[in-house]
Amino acid sequence: MKKLIMLLSVSALSLSVSAQNVQFVNIDNSVETEICIAAGTSKSALKSKVKELNFGPAKIESFRCNGLTVEKFGKTYSKQRFSSIKKVVEVYSFDNETGSVDADLCIAAAASNKAWSAALEGVKQRVKRGIKKLECNGMPVAKFAKKYGNDSFKF
Repeated sequence: MKKLIMLLSVSALSLSVSAQNVQFVNIDNSVETEICIAAGTSKSALKSKVKELNFGPAKIESFRCNGLTVEKFGKTYSKQRFSSIKKVVEVYSFDNETGSVDADLCIAAAASNKAWSAALEGVKQRVKRGIKKLECNGMPVAKFAKKYGNDSFKF
């Protein structure tokens, strides 16, 4: 009986230690990134943060966490919390508050080549001529995309 109790205690301890194996760092210090970090931590942390910041469903759907939806970011990183490998995750969010086509393209470029192609398809005629001159936060779109997660970005 003592061995069983000891085994359960050790198992519980190792589970609580391994649950701390992902450390999130808020790179852009935005409230949206706080939501992302909460989503990656747990569903209850996400609910608390959403309530604290008074975010509605439309706001949650309006931005991305490291190029992923809030839901997908949460699922991705909540699984990694129980990994045996310690990991630091730099977290940032993208929110097109201006509603500009250029911002949509920048966000899509950072997300994935598939998202970039889809966004580009919608504005091809207007943008195609100057797309290589597009700047995102003061840097060329290709550099921006690679800096924020899309290492394989291509025009």
